[in-house]
Amino acid sequence: MTAEIIIMNKEAIAFAADSAVTVRGSSQDKIFSSANKLFSLSKYCPVGIMIFGNALFMEIPWEVMIKTYRSKLGNHTFNTLEGYANNFVAFLESSNRIFTPEIERRCVQSYTYSFFNHIKQGDLPPRLAAPALRIQSLYKHTPLAFCDSMSCAA
Repeated sequence: MTAEIIIMNKEAIAFAADSAVTVRGSSQDKIFSSANKLFSLSKYCPVGIMIFGNALFMEIPWEVMIKTYRSKLGNHTFNTLEGYANNFVAFLESSNRIFTPEIERRCVQSYTYSFFNHIKQGDLPPRLAAPALRIQSLYKHTPLAFCDSMSCAA
């Protein structure tokens, strides 16, 4: 579990986060105490970004993506934080160098498998349960194939 805090007033903003990260393994979890969760989004302006949850997005560490963006941004600046946020999201959406078609395929397959496996197990988080039930009702006459391996095709 990550602990992050932001304290701000009219003069400044302070970011803080713990450095612990849990890596889930097949047999047990391992905890490391040296993860970076706070990053500067720009070398030239005081704009920061915090991460939590999964340290990876589509198999790529957030740290790598943020540092790649910062390098690409160079000395370009925006007048608002929204400008930085929109530009960062646009960078992620157009990053063919980072997200290859193979990575995208594997991630879509993995997320889809995980979602349908949660439906099968009946352990979806409440916010996903209603959409899952709608999906199941669409297939009430056609059984869904659930796979035990990521390479299985339904």
